[in-house]
Amino acid sequence: MSEPESQSNISVAMDYRNRFLNHLLMERRLSQYTARNYAQAIDALYAHLKKESWDGSLPGISTISARSFVVESQRTISRRSLRLRISALRTFFVWLQKMGHCERNVFKELIIPRAKTPLPRYLTQRQMDALLDAPEMLREGNTSEDDFHVARDCVMLEVLYGAGLRVSELVSMKWGDIDFSSGAVRVLGKGNKERICPLGEVAVNSILNYRDTLSVAPSFPDTVLLVSQTPVPQPAYARWVQRRLKSCLMVAGLPHDLTPHKLRHSCATHMLDEGADLRVVQNLLGHVSLSTTQVYTHITTERMKEAYRLAHPHA
Repeated sequence: MSEPESQSNISVAMDYRNRFLNHLLMERRLSQYTARNYAQAIDALYAHLKKESWDGSLPGISTISARSFVVESQRTISRRSLRLRISALRTFFVWLQKMGHCERNVFKELIIPRAKTPLPRYLTQRQMDALLDAPEMLREGNTSEDDFHVARDCVMLEVLYGAGLRVSELVSMKWGDIDFSSGAVRVLGKGNKERICPLGEVAVNSILNYRDTLSVAPSFPDTVLLVSQTPVPQPAYARWVQRRLKSCLMVAGLPHDLTPHKLRHSCATHMLDEGADLRVVQNLLGHVSLSTTQVYTHITTERMKEAYRLAHPHA
């Protein structure tokens, strides 16, 4: 195939990529983060194929090329990440088939080794208490930390832990989403699915205290969590929450590699430890499948076995 024709095919393949991502965002209403993961999988495939002198034809991708892509990917990413990448490409090719751009889904034919599911990391209740004290500790070591910063960080931690929210749900939370009379918040989760999450008395009081530190009274459509108030209010975003959490972890003497999602894991684990029903935790976290929530029962089972081993005379 001539060079111009090959370049034309690659241009068409990129157009399919962009249209597919638009389909995920506009029609399936998936989040920007999910679409980004799909984009990374497709881009990784295209980059690999170009190294194999790819002619740009998606229908022309062979099983051998797909397998060599898997082999190359195994050298740089974990088995779990590889399974997610192949799953994304299978979905992409399903869409190509439906649109009549491809007859065969070569990635559906691949057998990928099952990844071991690691137990989620979480903080103990004592560690969580130390982390919740971190905003005040940050002020003690930094005179620029005023009442607004302390109150804001308390809301960030209390809502992530108390309501088990995803970080994307936290930063998109609006004042109009909060029902202070019932102590609950309306959350728009994955796939644009709405759920109601109880906040708890401590989290509600943290939000009210934070509201009192704002220089301008907030309105219903305003974002709750702000990076700063001046010169204009700047809404919080996921990367900022990650960085701010690291500061809190450091001052609390906790591992710096813990992420905001680990507070969600901690919420689920502590609730199950205290006897919460699995279905309740599933609804709180917004899990579509109960099997996703059941991983937390494995954590509590492991803790029970360890306590038995340490305390039982016949262990």
